[in-house]
Amino acid sequence: MNTLPPTTFDRNKYPNEDTPNLPVSFQNIGEIFAGIDTPDMPLHLLPNEVQTIVNAYHSALNYPKEYTAASLMYAASVAIGNTCRAVVKEGWKETAVIFLCLVGNPGIGKTAPLRAATEPLRQHDADAYRVYRQELAAYKANDRLPKDQRDSNMQPPIFRKYLMSDATPEALAAKH
Repeated sequence: MNTLPPTTFDRNKYPNEDTPNLPVSFQNIGEIFAGIDTPDMPLHLLPNEVQTIVNAYHSALNYPKEYTAASLMYAASVAIGNTCRAVVKEGWKETAVIFLCLVGNPGIGKTAPLRAATEPLRQHDADAYRVYRQELAAYKANDRLPKDQRDSNMQPPIFRKYLMSDATPEALAAKH
């Protein structure tokens, strides 16, 4: 069992009349959850290949197993995207999309497993961007030709990528 890590809470920084009046003696929100255990992630339920990867990263680089497993599941869900749907019951279908939030204190090892798991996706995006730039250059060159010499079937290229970072809600809405 894992114990929730302590997190500081400054009630003066976030005053809100609707917030219940917490005792002032709580200097650390972790005190609220002291003694509450969270279950370990059931890594034994993952496919053997994924368990091998999780254990290898943990042994070689000391990546936390739970963060590595969650990051791998996230990367797989991004790669699958909306290409497949599971039928939960009649009229109810779900995609493989997982929204991930790794929570932990600074320096606990959240970023490294996520970067490792998403590296193939970032490489795919980089390759796709190179192709997009070439297609865009060809499109612009075609557009500069006299009208009677242009390829009328040429469409502007679309850059499709798996990962977005530091996006505004408006940018996310435009992509979906």
